[in-house]
Amino acid sequence: MTIQDAAGRRLKQIDSTKGAPFHRSDVESGVFGQDHWTALPNLAFDFGVRLESQDLSHSLRLAPRVGFAWQPFKKSATVVRGGYGSI
Repeated sequence: MTIQDAAGRRLKQIDSTKGAPFHRSDVESGVFGQDHWTALPNLAFDFGVRLESQDLSHSLRLAPRVGFAWQPFKKSATVVRGGYGSI
């Protein structure tokens, strides 16, 4: 394998002469669920969770999410929003 820069100059040459060919595959899947809850007419919360799996590394990740939207003034278009989610 040859690795080149944008101008076509060779940066690295990798040669493989030993070992048998192998085949490696990976399947990644994910699911997301969310709920929206209006606590007050001017305050709403969102709760969610993302679940991801990867076959190659045999890993399972759970990533929670939370968010809010608050309208501090009744007759205004001002909305304060925030949220958090882990990777």
